[in-house]
Amino acid sequence: MLIDGPEERGDGQLLPLHAGMQKRPTADSPNAGLLFDKYLDKWHFANGTEPGPTSKEKSGFYAGAAGSVTAYSSNLAKAYIERRRRLLYALKGRAVSASTGWRLVSGLGSTHPLETGFMWHRTLGVPYLPGSSVKGMMRAWLTHWIRDAERADTLFGDSGDTGMGRLIVFDAIPMDKVILEVDIMNPH
Repeated sequence: MLIDGPEERGDGQLLPLHAGMQKRPTADSPNAGLLFDKYLDKWHFANGTEPGPTSKEKSGFYAGAAGSVTAYSSNLAKAYIERRRRLLYALKGRAVSASTGWRLVSGLGSTHPLETGFMWHRTLGVPYLPGSSVKGMMRAWLTHWIRDAERADTLFGDSGDTGMGRLIVFDAIPMDKVILEVDIMNPH
């Protein structure tokens, strides 16, 4: 990765961007995850004060990220889901669809310059649930609600053993256009 030093933003502010990076990608970029994770263009240093964006700039950045999920309009995610379905059927597996009852956020522990990030699928640019998280939820449900630890060990592998179980779980990818909303979280 080449770093050519700080680039000038046009208003006299300097940003540490890649060499040759002339401007921030726009909201019609196909990967909203990269926009959210890598292109925070609101960072500035003002007269020795604490660096970073103002509250108004943060709100604008989040609003722009919320409106930039375009993978479904370009059919990128739908094609990915169709290829994965064909793989599942070839392996004699099955796909399961589910929906949330309300808002969902995944990966709140992810790092981001604006305090709290979340999980973006690196290729598709949409929020998702990693297969390991889905598998863990399924195992917890089977173990604690159904109380069938023996079946859980068969499907998911023995927790005390390094052997694998019989079940393979893929990432949970949204089936329809993702609607992101800016909200306030209070983790206290």
